[in-house]
Amino acid sequence: MIRRLISSSNKPLVSKKPVVIRWNSARMVASHSLRAVSREIVNISESLDYVSINFIGTMSSGKSSTMNSLAHLIHKESSIHFLVKKFGKEELLNLEETMAKLKPSNYILIFDDIAFLNANSSKKQIDQIQSVMSTIRHLDGGRDVRIILFKGFQYLKSIPPFVRESQATVLSSIDENNIDAYTDLLGQRALPNLMLLKKMRIESTINGAKSTFNFPLGKRKSFKYVARQPFLPYVYSNGISTRIIVAPLRNWIDKICNTCEPMQQSDPDAKVNFDEFITDFESKFGGKANAKAIVKLQLMKQGINAYSKRVVQGCKYIDLYLENRLINLEQLASHFALEATNTHLYSTRKPRLTDL
Repeated sequence: MIRRLISSSNKPLVSKKPVVIRWNSARMVASHSLRAVSREIVNISESLDYVSINFIGTMSSGKSSTMNSLAHLIHKESSIHFLVKKFGKEELLNLEETMAKLKPSNYILIFDDIAFLNANSSKKQIDQIQSVMSTIRHLDGGRDVRIILFKGFQYLKSIPPFVRESQATVLSSIDENNIDAYTDLLGQRALPNLMLLKKMRIESTINGAKSTFNFPLGKRKSFKYVARQPFLPYVYSNGISTRIIVAPLRNWIDKICNTCEPMQQSDPDAKVNFDEFITDFESKFGGKANAKAIVKLQLMKQGINAYSKRVVQGCKYIDLYLENRLINLEQLASHFALEATNTHLYSTRKPRLTDL
């Protein structure tokens, strides 16, 4: 990351200019960084097992794409391994069944549009959703996991109060008729940023594909963004402070992500000859036994336990001792002479079609 120091401020109307940085090939104001939001949520998730983030805005204002981008940054940057799951209306209305199908793992759960709850759901369904959300981090499998829940809806008061409780909020658009509701939620000090977002959102569409939006720097100067190349503006609040951020599409951050979008077996882009890959894989990494162990680890990272029943029972046995503070993992690691592995592939070159 290349920084050019101009001076720093998070306020929209100031006499000093902020720090300008580059993300990939795009220039941006440092305080607008979505990566900073990602790191903040990662930090919160290290303290809380369950973190809820609300994404509020009108249709086509970028809620879904920002949820995807933020989820990608969180699982990419967190030292805790997270899986990403996206759900719709049916999964939410049957939340207990939905959660029961998940393997024990840490998850970023994305519920893209939950605004239908008040209008189309019975009290019994809403009560069930509230009940499951209150215990959502307790998945079947004998252990607790960490959950980051993303909830998208169009209007602040369009869903029940319990469901809209959150540790942070991202606004993608501002309806002036609901300014009072937003200031009640975020505080009166958020009003300048709310009105600035409203202005920048109008700017980002008014000239079609050539639209720009401007962040004021003071003294009649501003920092100009080209809308959707790659950023759009948002307001982010963590419950203490509120600031403008900008977000790109997920595939601008990383074109391919097997955690966010796992490749299907029928994927037409799967051009690798599987049998040739297996032969090459086993020969490079110590034979079939090592290759099998590696695949087991990869499956475990995806929340799928492929180890034998006896191994799983052994894990649960150790967990009992750990939970009762009778032993610790450092003792076990020392006894079996196990140390953290730090290694790299000898070649980081990605496979090319000519290799296949």
